Amino acid sequence: MVPYCVRHGVYLTTYGTLCGGLLTERYLGKPEPSRNDLTTASLRKYKQMIDGWGGWGLFQELLKDLKAIADKHKCSIANVATRYILDKPAVAGVIIGGII
Repeated sequence: MVPYCVRHGVYLTTYGTLCGGLLTERYLGKPEPSRNDLTTASLRKYKQMIDGWGGWGLFQELLKDLKAIADKHKCSIANVATRYILDKPAVAGVIIGGII
């Protein structure tokens, strides 16, 4: 989709950048949440995606790597994830929901 958007001058406003809040320090080093721990439809949806991607253990490795990058730049995991998406071609902005 990105090549098409670039070629035709279409810019995207993206969502899901923080996986409903899972892609933050709040879940770093935490045990895998149960379905009851996931209190929103968004958290349940993104947890399903994490499971399909490789599971909670691999996700924890990702969070550790993102935390190292965040610490190097004196920012948060959410900042790193947001910058990553904003640096993609054809992305004009991101929609960040509230994190509880």
